[in-house]
Amino acid sequence: CTSPDMQLICGQGDLFSAPGTHFCEVGLVGHIQASPGYVTLKSKDPLEHPRVEPHYLSASVDIQRMAEGLKVASEIYKQDPDMFGLDYISTSLGWEEAAVKEFVLQVTHTIWHPVGTCKMGPRSDPLAVVDERLKVYGTQGLRVADASIMPVIPSTNTDQPSRMIGYHLADLILEES
Repeated sequence: CTSPDMQLICGQGDLFSAPGTHFCEVGLVGHIQASPGYVTLKSKDPLEHPRVEPHYLSASVDIQRMAEGLKVASEIYKQDPDMFGLDYISTSLGWEEAAVKEFVLQVTHTIWHPVGTCKMGPRSDPLAVVDERLKVYGTQGLRVADASIMPVIPSTNTDQPSRMIGYHLADLILEES
């Protein structure tokens, strides 16, 4: 992989600290996932919520990548223990591979940057939902301009690419008027 596959984010928090103490918390964001998820309809009822099956960490390579990221985060913690607070990972888990992987499975959660649920493609593609002008097939006046049209998650947060898609749609609409 030539793109970054992990992002370290820092924020003020107290996830693993004693009540009333604060420190800088480092979080990991895995940008490249091998675990495929999907969204499907449960029924023909448009008011029924869709079935969302994210399958987080179903591929062992994703668990391994997060475990390696935890080791990097631990090294960062060691740079300034007073700023980062308790080095929870190395003091409570040690570095036994099985324990670190179990920790990953227990604490990993989404940061809600799903992509790829609304495929763009030609009408001949049975999985395509929108065309190259972001129009939803089989509808009038409905377009999609968000991260759902991205075929894969980019190696970055999805807010800026989503804004670019929105700006592109604005240009498309202006061209048509």
